[in-house]
Amino acid sequence: MNNQESNNVKLQASVAQSLSGKYKLFVIGADEEVVWEQPDWQKNLILNQGMDALATLDYGSIMNNAFAGNGTRTNSISSGDSSGSISTSIFTLFPGVTGLQALTGSNSGYTNALEVGDMIKFNDSSEARVLAVSGISASVTPSTGVAQQPFTIWKTSQVGLNSPLHVVGTGNWFTGNQDGTYAGTTIVGNLQKNRRSWDFNYETSSVVFTEVGVGWGTLQSTVFSRVLLPFTQSIGVGQKLRLLYELDIAMYPTASSPGLPATASISGWPVAPSTDTGFYYNLQKCGVINGWVTSIATNAGADTRGCDPGVGFTAWVSNSSSSNANYDSATNRTSGWSTYNANMSTQTYTPLSFTLYRDVTFDVATAVRNDLRSMGVGNNWRSNGAADQYFSCVFNQNQTKTNIQTLSLTFVWNWGRVLA
Repeated sequence: MNNQESNNVKLQASVAQSLSGKYKLFVIGADEEVVWEQPDWQKNLILNQGMDALATLDYGSIMNNAFAGNGTRTNSISSGDSSGSISTSIFTLFPGVTGLQALTGSNSGYTNALEVGDMIKFNDSSEARVLAVSGISASVTPSTGVAQQPFTIWKTSQVGLNSPLHVVGTGNWFTGNQDGTYAGTTIVGNLQKNRRSWDFNYETSSVVFTEVGVGWGTLQSTVFSRVLLPFTQSIGVGQKLRLLYELDIAMYPTASSPGLPATASISGWPVAPSTDTGFYYNLQKCGVINGWVTSIATNAGADTRGCDPGVGFTAWVSNSSSSNANYDSATNRTSGWSTYNANMSTQTYTPLSFTLYRDVTFDVATAVRNDLRSMGVGNNWRSNGAADQYFSCVFNQNQTKTNIQTLSLTFVWNWGRVLA
């Protein structure tokens, strides 16, 4: 054992992100002028396969391609005047007069109304994911209790579009006049808005579109999100379809300084004179990829991806005792202080968990101090300056690491979606 001790730090704190998307359509004429523009934004449904893909892809790569088709399969099924409830991990359907009568059997273009991987969302906003289906009951997760009430089945188990016709990729990105209308990144508070547009090819015969989507490849298994249009969109000969898509990423936690309180479970800590392992944690920067449409001048900084779930990261520990700053700010923990960096490794991802665990270990010769005070995550190339410090934890008291100890840290990334 080389007389080494190991301190394993379990910080009950995580980087959390909530995803939602929306789209607009345009009809473009032979002269490249807009013939018709969709007046209002419409929402999309982010599929399970898209959520899982974020474990290895960044928010830019997840929407490289655009899809268009003429399928009519719905994205959701309403319970109507029927209702449902959850007791522990069992969902039960209570059929009404005209509403949903069964969970199995053909419905709205699906073999079964409810399928493994679908989401059930109740009127009170409670949600559950389906693990198995039988008759008028289903096993779901998480195990919880939900009172009987109306609900909606969101068909997140879909694989791609219902009936795809076209797919276009990076060569069809449309940047427009570079004012951010068609492409760009905007950060408002803790909400980052990533926008991208595609022009499909000019049509040589008339076509009607009823569904669109975006994804990271050309196969249906690479569709990130799907939209069933609330209308049919006709494109005539010599015209083409333009799709504008915006992925909105809300970041958490964003508490005011010094952040949210928590206590670390650390083997061997605290070491005298420290008497506790309490700390405050907070996001300091948005830290998800921006600048991924390089022709938009305002999108500088494509490498700032420290909070993207699927990107490599660097962790740091420091003896800086400065409190966490408010969100969208940070304290430079390198100037006049001792800060140590190390690359992180990623644990095996569990499908449909939308959670990643990343580990980092500082060996016996690194960060040997009796005044360790803060730790966190930064950019995958730089992590300790104020500009590259994304997630920060500051202990209430100094902590000690000796020269016969390794220090192992685990950080957690969670991402969720708005069902729409």
